[in-house]
Amino acid sequence: MASLTSSRCLHHPTREAAARCPECHLLFCRECVIEHHERLLCSSCLKKITHIAKPPTRHWINLWPLFQSLAGFLLTFLIFYSIGRSLVALPGALQNFPASSLFTEPSEPDSP
Repeated sequence: MASLTSSRCLHHPTREAAARCPECHLLFCRECVIEHHERLLCSSCLKKITHIAKPPTRHWINLWPLFQSLAGFLLTFLIFYSIGRSLVALPGALQNFPASSLFTEPSEPDSP
């Protein structure tokens, strides 16, 4: 096994090796290693260690706008339905009330 002083950096062959990566056991110069939790690691091993797995993404269809539209339609239908039912429930005398009598003054009854 060659000594560290006579070894060369894996990425820079003209430079002396300053550290050995504890993960991959390759030699690197001072510019190629990074201190992480009091250890000198190469960039590729640091990337493997610090890589955070993304949670799996759900490929669901966003149905919220559809539910909102249906709820709005249902609410509008129920409002107009209840107004219609209440108008149908009114007595017949009120339904056939002439609109012209609303704008004229009431006439006085004939006295005998």
